[in-house]
Amino acid sequence: MLGLEALLLLTATANASGGPDPLSKADEGLAQCYEPNDAAKTCQSLATYRRNNDGSWDNTALVLLAPDEPLTLETVTTVYEKNGAVCGYIRKDDIAKGKLRDAGQLIPHQKAAPMLSKIAAGMAPLMNKEICTEYVQSGDDWIAKVKVDGGTATTPDQHIKWVLPSDGYAVAPAPNPYLQVIRQ
Repeated sequence: MLGLEALLLLTATANASGGPDPLSKADEGLAQCYEPNDAAKTCQSLATYRRNNDGSWDNTALVLLAPDEPLTLETVTTVYEKNGAVCGYIRKDDIAKGKLRDAGQLIPHQKAAPMLSKIAAGMAPLMNKEICTEYVQSGDDWIAKVKVDGGTATTPDQHIKWVLPSDGYAVAPAPNPYLQVIRQ
C-alpha cells in the first residue's frame, strides 16, 4: 500500500548535506512534501516538525493512504538526529492515536479505530524497529533513502521538496484525467 510506504518514509527524515542541523529548514517553517506534483500543488504526504527541548523532534506526518482517494492518516512520532540521518520508530500507539480524514473531514475516532488497527497490523513487521531516512540532494529537491535497523532500504526512494504553508501544497490525490472521465 503506497500510504504505508509513505508513513515509513515519514517516520524519520533528514538531509545528507553534512550541515550542522539536517532539519534547519523545519526551523524556518518549511514542511517536506513527498512526491510533489507542482502543477496541482499536491503531495502524497507532508511532514512537519516541532523541535523539543531535549533535541528530539515531533514529526507530524499527513499521509495519503490510497493514490486515487482522498483518505489521509495523520500521525505524530518522535524523531532524532543520528549519524547524518533522522531516525525514529513506528509504534502501534502512534497509529492508534492517528487521525483519519476523508476529503479533509475528520472521521470520528470511534469509527476510525478499526481501520487504524488494520493499518497498524499491516505495519507490524516494522513496528519498534529503528527507521532512519537520509536525504540526498537532487537539484532543488531531495531523494529519501530509508534504512530499517541499519539495513538496506525497504521502500522505493521518494522525491521530496521543502515547501512553505503559503505555497499552497496539500495532501491529495494527483489529478488523474482518466478517472475524471470515468467519474463523469
